[in-house]
Amino acid sequence: AKEAIGFESSMADVAKVVSGLKDENGVATAGFKEMEQTIFGLSQKIAIAPEGFAKIYAAAGAAGIAKEDLNQFAESAAKVSVAFGITADEAGAGMSKMRSAMGLSQTQVESLAGTMNVLSDSMDVTAAQAMEVVLKTGGVGRAANLSGEEVAALGSTMIATGAASDVAATASKNYILALAAGEKATKAQRAAFKTLGMDAEDVAKR
Repeated sequence: AKEAIGFESSMADVAKVVSGLKDENGVATAGFKEMEQTIFGLSQKIAIAPEGFAKIYAAAGAAGIAKEDLNQFAESAAKVSVAFGITADEAGAGMSKMRSAMGLSQTQVESLAGTMNVLSDSMDVTAAQAMEVVLKTGGVGRAANLSGEEVAALGSTMIATGAASDVAATASKNYILALAAGEKATKAQRAAFKTLGMDAEDVAKR
């Protein structure tokens, strides 16, 4: 009963952010019931409780992900949840934020998650740590024309050398900002670039 109540509560949250699931009187529509059945099916396919899937749908709806993309997004987020060892709502919220912060499509965010998994297999870093760095640094990376995969690799390298994930995120952000400073580079930064035989404006352009 507790699980059923939790699921209904989470579905109510979904209905608040996804249009067409309740009519003007607050009564569940056919679309709402169809979504429930889809969630039950996904729950049998992937070992996540229906309430967890409902939370993923709610996070995706709140992030503005199109209604027709919700099923694919939810299944992908559920797989990330299992692979990364994080909760379903953490996976849903994380993927939603990465999509919006870096302007990614569903296919691109799935590819990025795959890269994080590869990094966790080849370096001393967990996929969840790599995602934490991207969530905190991805927007800055995008502004500097770095891909999410590049930001994840940079942060993961720092974590693998012993940095905590939040320290790696801050360091990655500062590193990217320094590379992209260009004409706004400080005197000390210009001197450092010159010592390396480089020019701040040229580095930023490249």
